[in-house]
Amino acid sequence: MDDTRADTVDLAFAVQGSSLPRDHRRVLAEVLTQALPWLSEVPGAGVHRLNVAAGGGEMALLSQR
Repeated sequence: MDDTRADTVDLAFAVQGSSLPRDHRRVLAEVLTQALPWLSEVPGAGVHRLNVAAGGGEMALLSQR
């Protein structure tokens, strides 16, 4: 029997809408660490970026991919 454990766990959530702030990653990470304070102590923990359409401005269009 193999007792090896996964070193990585990915969680995915559905996103609704057509746009979001370009700085969503930083804001989401801050909110997650407020709700789950232990998260900042986990080595390698982070928030993946969402695919958005290229461009400028404060808001980014979700790429639907």
